[in-house]
Amino acid sequence: RMEHIKKNIFRMIDPFNRGKIDAEIANKTSLSLGLPMNTIIYFAVDYDFVDYEVNDLIIPYFQGIYEKFKEINSVYQIGVYGSRNLCTKTSKKGYTVASFVGDMSTGYSGNLGFPMPHNWAFDQFHEFTFSKNNESFGLDKDAYSGLDPGVGSLDLPVDIKFNKDLVIYPETIVFQNAL
Repeated sequence: RMEHIKKNIFRMIDPFNRGKIDAEIANKTSLSLGLPMNTIIYFAVDYDFVDYEVNDLIIPYFQGIYEKFKEINSVYQIGVYGSRNLCTKTSKKGYTVASFVGDMSTGYSGNLGFPMPHNWAFDQFHEFTFSKNNESFGLDKDAYSGLDPGVGSLDLPVDIKFNKDLVIYPETIVFQNAL
C-alpha cells in the first residue's frame, strides 16, 4: 500500500521541477556538510517503475537535476540509485555519471533481463541480518567497481559550528525545525 501511495504522489508532481528542487537542496546540503568537489551525489529511486514510467517520470526528474546542477555550476556530480534499467537510461541520457544498482530487488522488472549499466559504481546484491540481545539490523553487501572513490574527508570551514537543527541519519537528512 505504501509503495502505491509513493507512486501516485510522484505522478501528481511535475518531475522536472521536483528534480530541480531536489538538486538545489542536495547541492546546498552537500556544501554545508563539506563534501569535497566532484563527490557523486546519488539520487535514489527505490521503486519498481516500469519502462514507460521511467521514460515519463524518472527521466524528466533527472533532467531537472542535471539542468539545475549546470545552472548553479555545482561542484558535484550526479549519480543514481535504482534498478538496472533505470540506471542505464539516466546514464545514456547523460544525466548521471555513476550508478548504485539496487540488485537486491531481484523481482523488480527493471532488473529482470537488463544488463548492468556501464557506469556502475556499486552493486547492492545481498543483505545480512545481524542479531544480538533481541536487537537486529540489516547490513547490505555491495560490490564495488572502483568508479567512485567515495569521500575520504570533509572540507569543513575552520569556523563551522554544530547546527542542532540539522540531524544526520544514515539514509536521510532531517531538518528538525523545518515544519
